[in-house]
Amino acid sequence: MGKKDISQLFEENLLIIKKMGDAMSVPVFDDKEKTPQRVKILLSILDAGGRSLLRDIAKREDVSAASLCIMLKKLEQKGWVEREIDKEDRRNTYYILTNDGRDVANEGMEYLRYMIRTALEPIKGDDVERFADALVVINEILRKYTKT
Repeated sequence: MGKKDISQLFEENLLIIKKMGDAMSVPVFDDKEKTPQRVKILLSILDAGGRSLLRDIAKREDVSAASLCIMLKKLEQKGWVEREIDKEDRRNTYYILTNDGRDVANEGMEYLRYMIRTALEPIKGDDVERFADALVVINEILRKYTKT
């Protein structure tokens, strides 16, 4: 199989995964303040160890710093993040998850895991093992050639 064929197959799989992801981004919480976008930002901070610079979050989430700043202000008002100015370089602002913010992020992660399990539920029999083996190989290859 040539690189062009592999590229097409990869693109097709990304589109399928995107459709699955789009189906998972429906509101999950009874609290209307816990929107998918807000939970995604909280998860991004959690993934960075619970503390992250505004510019790093903006880069990871591919949003403008201005838009992110507005959202982070709302998250701060909700008590889900706290701001901390870097003492050595006052141009840098860290956003730190509060315990409540960590709880919301963990709720979002549990929901995501549930949705993934639900999406994979139809896979049966030998296909389960084949699918798992394929994911292991894909993961190994992507890690090998992807800078982290």
